[in-house]
Amino acid sequence: MPHSSTCLSRKIASSRQSQRSSAKPSYGSRVDSYPFLISSLEVHPVTTQYYKQYGETVHRLTLQGRLPVTFIEKPGYHKVYVTLTAPLGAVHRHYLDASAARKEVPAGIAHFLEHKIFEQVGEDISRHFALHEAQVNAYTEHHRTTYLFSATNHVLDNTVRLLEMFFYPRFTPEGVEKEKNIIIEELNMHLDNPHYQQYYQLLKHMFHDHPVTVDILGTKESIQAISYEALSNVHRAYYQPEKCHLTLVGDPQHLKVLEALEAHVTLPTGQGTDVQDFSHAEATCVASSGNVLEADVLMPSVMFGIKRMQEGRLEKEEKLRHQIATTLFFDLVFGQSGPYYEAWLDAGLINDAYDYEVSFEPSYGMVFIYAETDKPKAFVQTLHETMSTLATTAPIEEDDFKRVKRQMLGNFVRSLDALEHLAHESARLALQGVSVYDLLEVAQTVSLAAVRDVAKTLAADTLSSVTMLPIPTNKAPDSE
Repeated sequence: MPHSSTCLSRKIASSRQSQRSSAKPSYGSRVDSYPFLISSLEVHPVTTQYYKQYGETVHRLTLQGRLPVTFIEKPGYHKVYVTLTAPLGAVHRHYLDASAARKEVPAGIAHFLEHKIFEQVGEDISRHFALHEAQVNAYTEHHRTTYLFSATNHVLDNTVRLLEMFFYPRFTPEGVEKEKNIIIEELNMHLDNPHYQQYYQLLKHMFHDHPVTVDILGTKESIQAISYEALSNVHRAYYQPEKCHLTLVGDPQHLKVLEALEAHVTLPTGQGTDVQDFSHAEATCVASSGNVLEADVLMPSVMFGIKRMQEGRLEKEEKLRHQIATTLFFDLVFGQSGPYYEAWLDAGLINDAYDYEVSFEPSYGMVFIYAETDKPKAFVQTLHETMSTLATTAPIEEDDFKRVKRQMLGNFVRSLDALEHLAHESARLALQGVSVYDLLEVAQTVSLAAVRDVAKTLAADTLSSVTMLPIPTNKAPDSE
């Protein structure tokens, strides 16, 4: 919330998560071997908040007065989840140098840097984590990069290691050049996925010149253009402690890790000039209405997009409220208990390979509908007609609203026991100055009137679609 469902874009994003080696290292791994550890530091105050309604206790502090840290208590859980997030994503294509001059960088540099953070003078530090019984990973999104591990033991040691590799990278010029072919091969694998191509084609039709239309990995040309110097400068600009966030989720016994971090870790200073939050003057209308692709697939499919730029232009709490209202609106309309799903099934417009997603990020918002269908033209036409009808007469009844809202709130409360999900969501929202508990409180205030008002924002020029058809063999496929 406000992410809804698990549509193709989420599956695509999850496929980009880096898979790290579990082999054991050949070098030392004691905590006191790290060069950036020091003997003692002042322990900064910890703010503790108890959310009685959910039985949740959350501790917050700023490590050495610079790095925001959140610890969410989960009594009785053996595993601890730790995330460290930087505000650098695929949409960030510049940094400010020492004189505050804007310097452009190639597409894909955030993802490239994610790879190189794991290099420590030619060796993969993920082996260190494996030796200390931790599973480590990382992923790059459009607005952030997150590094994470889970472990039952050696939590302090692994957290220190995570902080060191994050703030003190040791990649080399030779390693950067070697990595280019690896990332290009990763990109080639994604480009071989027809639905991956369909997804990015839709983004290109929805957005005019927003960098979200470029693959998170970049292009073959931009990957080749990335240099050791550019990576170092981008790291210096964006991986500043004040702009990042460390999140720990686990049993209260691990609270001692917070105090130990103050005593054992020093953060870098003089990381560079301030970096302005990404902003982009994107139009509310789509760039084009879409197109038709042919690919090596067995079944035609439609990916339909609804562009949502209004929510990003509101103030924080009102933005959250509007995003949640929008999510509820599309859950009510396009969910399996909504007014259209069964009718579309009965008419043969869709099959059970149907999904939708409502997604908001700081610089854009969009709704996706994905379906396999033997009647792609008819389904696209039906979606356009449905959106036109919704703009004037949205079929949302109070009982349905209450039911779907209860379901959303219930799903949220249940998600508090999914520790990995909670760690990810906490980190994502923290960079926006919001907690997961704030989000729930705002959700409870969303009214039926606010959900119905979403219909008034629907417009024909915000719709786009990409239809994917099987490559013809002896005769053209039935596009009806």
